[in-house]
Amino acid sequence: QRMHAVMADLSYIQKEKKTVNGQYRFTSHDQVAEKIHDCLVKHRLLAIPSTIDITQEGNRTVVKLIVQYTNIDNPSDCIGVMFPG
Repeated sequence: QRMHAVMADLSYIQKEKKTVNGQYRFTSHDQVAEKIHDCLVKHRLLAIPSTIDITQEGNRTVVKLIVQYTNIDNPSDCIGVMFPG
């Protein structure tokens, strides 16, 4: 319910005009953090990222992480979501 409330409060986060090697646009960490921070605080959710694995493939670093979303009022109410990057 709290995650749904956060989603209801957030609007689409537009990608910036910056490009990586002219190939694609991206949404920066700062853009996402700015939008989501107040919603997480309002709905009393804590997001804690943890690195699962980091590998180097040539000049590219690949990261697997999990973000644990926890209900501040009931810490046993939590969900972990895995993300590649």
